[in-house]
Amino acid sequence: MTRGAVFGPLAGLALVVILFAASLPASAGAATSDVGYEGPSFSGTSVPTGTKRAESALWWNDGSWWANMWDAASSDFHISRLDTSTQKWVDTGVAVDTRSGTSADVLWDGSHLYVASHRNLADGQSAVSGYPSYLYRYSYDAARKTYSLDSGFPVAINNYRTESLVIDKDSTGQLWATWMKGGNVQVSHTLCSPTCNDVNWAIPFVPNVNGVNPDSTNA
Repeated sequence: MTRGAVFGPLAGLALVVILFAASLPASAGAATSDVGYEGPSFSGTSVPTGTKRAESALWWNDGSWWANMWDAASSDFHISRLDTSTQKWVDTGVAVDTRSGTSADVLWDGSHLYVASHRNLADGQSAVSGYPSYLYRYSYDAARKTYSLDSGFPVAINNYRTESLVIDKDSTGQLWATWMKGGNVQVSHTLCSPTCNDVNWAIPFVPNVNGVNPDSTNA
């Protein structure tokens, strides 16, 4: 069998496939790129929350997805719940940070919702002092399906405007926060003496780590 006998039919088949693909309407190709559902506008704030590396604006609780989202009408951040029947975010009216140009990292531990919110910076810029980062703590009412800010909050975690700020909680109940400042990782934690109260934070320190990229995720 010659090479022409093998490739001749294949070439004809390839031509048919190409012509068929070319005959498809343009909308068919565009539809494959559509992913998810459009959320609320973030007009009025500099960066959509949850887009800075390891920061997360979403959490799962009581059978629903929740989010810390910008509300363009009131020009501040609110807690919203996803209505899966309409695929729309429903604003609960519970305010978080009232400052524009902030980003946040959220943590739901099964009992409390923590939101660490900070004024953000463009990539590559060094931390700037004079802009407090705040921790908000909320309790959840399952009967009313809503959150309420706990007494004594928010509290300041640090006094810097940073690219990102990430929080977590260890098995002892101690909260930890990390961010970048001057090319170094900065770490702080709540003081637990005798018990953790989420209010008082230690003086930030630089851990003994090497080769950290300033654009690292911190966490």
